[in-house]
Amino acid sequence: MITFLGRRPTGSPIPRPGHIPAAARLTVLVILAATVGACTEQGGEPRNALTPTATAAADAQDGGGGVFYSYLRQPESIDPGVAVDADDLAVVNQLFDSLTVSGPDLTLLPAAAASWEVNGPPDPADPQAPEPATVFTFHLRPDATFHDGTPVTAESFVRGWQRIVDRTSSEPSPTFYLLETVKGFEDAQAGGELSGVMAVDDHTLRVELTTPFAEFPALVAHPTLAPVPPAAVDDADAFGRQPVGNGPFRLAEPWQPGRSRGLRLAAYEDHPDDGPIIDQLVYRIYQGDGAPAEGYDDFRNGTLDVAPIPGGRMMRAVEQFGRSDDGYTGPGVVDGIKLITAFYGFDTEKPPFDDPAVRQGLSLLIDRRAIVEEVVGEGRAVATSVVPPGIPGYEPAACAACDFDPGRAKQLLDGKVGPDRPVELVIWQAADHEDVAARVARDVNATLGEGSLTVRTLAHGEWLDAIRAGQAAFFLSGWVAEYASAETFLYSLFHQGRIGSDNLTRYKHPQVNELLDRARRELDAATRAELYQQAETIVLQDMPVAPLYFYRHQRVVGERVRGFRLDPLGEVDMTVVTLQPTG
Repeated sequence: MITFLGRRPTGSPIPRPGHIPAAARLTVLVILAATVGACTEQGGEPRNALTPTATAAADAQDGGGGVFYSYLRQPESIDPGVAVDADDLAVVNQLFDSLTVSGPDLTLLPAAAASWEVNGPPDPADPQAPEPATVFTFHLRPDATFHDGTPVTAESFVRGWQRIVDRTSSEPSPTFYLLETVKGFEDAQAGGELSGVMAVDDHTLRVELTTPFAEFPALVAHPTLAPVPPAAVDDADAFGRQPVGNGPFRLAEPWQPGRSRGLRLAAYEDHPDDGPIIDQLVYRIYQGDGAPAEGYDDFRNGTLDVAPIPGGRMMRAVEQFGRSDDGYTGPGVVDGIKLITAFYGFDTEKPPFDDPAVRQGLSLLIDRRAIVEEVVGEGRAVATSVVPPGIPGYEPAACAACDFDPGRAKQLLDGKVGPDRPVELVIWQAADHEDVAARVARDVNATLGEGSLTVRTLAHGEWLDAIRAGQAAFFLSGWVAEYASAETFLYSLFHQGRIGSDNLTRYKHPQVNELLDRARRELDAATRAELYQQAETIVLQDMPVAPLYFYRHQRVVGERVRGFRLDPLGEVDMTVVTLQPTG
């Protein structure tokens, strides 16, 4: 599930510095693949239940104000230190400002930090000087406060980050890995000090890394890396029910996990940016497999301003509500491409997949266009690269072996794959994954002979265990970006140093390693993008993965809404959204 209302990158299984554990990142793809079923509700009607008696349109204000109603799946937590699911982060994004924020065009902008600096190449005469892109200094906005009026200081970030990394706490953060490049990371996991994060003074935060990471300012836009007041440590339970943040919205009433039918957020008028234009942002909470359909029906009835479009109803939604001109800006149906790539991976150490010709040949037997148009349908776009559109350095023709070409494939696979040398594709259990695999198996077997490719379906955890144990050499996989950089895809998936975690293909290439390492040291963004593009070209010549498709947004935005733009990361800057009178 991907956040659709937010001010910063979420991503996740992302979960991510781009280096999320594979199991966590791929959880998002599992959720995306879930089929729509019956909706269930939990009993009890708390005092703060949100069941509007009027339509959303009745709350419109001419020139500003009003209440915006949004769909939300039941969150697990709205505490930034614990939140990981996209629905959790949708709320956290509004309650908290991290150091930076992704802008509408995915450029990085100041948020809680007014500015920042990074160290450049060291003086050759100083052998003790740190490597470039290892020391970051963030200058905080001096007028920022938490919702209780207390100032946001550098120590607020030290407290929040220390809390995330500490694995000895009663409720360890699932996104602790985000700070793995910070000095003291290992000690902090054991309850020690995260020594690389220092409050120089109230408004200056210094961060020292163990390895160059030029994209670090983009990483710290992640909502879980927000500042927290002392109450987050002093009374974590109470803080979890009513977090006190520093973002453009404050929680107007406590959240009752499992019982609240909604969350009411009010504009924080003392926010440094003068707060949102709307008065309130109300999340109506939906539960169960039928939640998207129920939310969509409520949208059609006028009680939501934005909602998901259930599977099979996209064309009807376009006919009824119109389509966004650019795929991202409402009102109407928004179906722009997200920063999520699904692909088949090959264990490059296991025969016959240690041969690039075999990997290329099987990729050429994947009819991506037919899969998108005839099998998975709406919500996907053909992928001919690992890095999705919208990211600097995206190369649409990066993959030379992503066309459907049975003749060329047969030449490459002759004597290497066939009925007498069969291969097995391992997927995790989900209807669309099984349908896609069946289509691929049909085309492979039609070209190479019946029995050349078989499919094995496992539960998600068993699937990941099988890959790590070397028992799944041809497998379904995918990646979700936490921030808009090719680094989060390419370094995580293909650097040799990530073997054993995110690099499930066990891919090794010295030139790719060198390009990716150079990119992480490179301070110029345009040059970084070029280096990542060069690395991706080599990767897709070797074909350790065969891209399948990108995911699309499937949301609909109400006619009264203006200023709503759902970007490729799944973010919306709700501070600029306005509501117009209707009727």
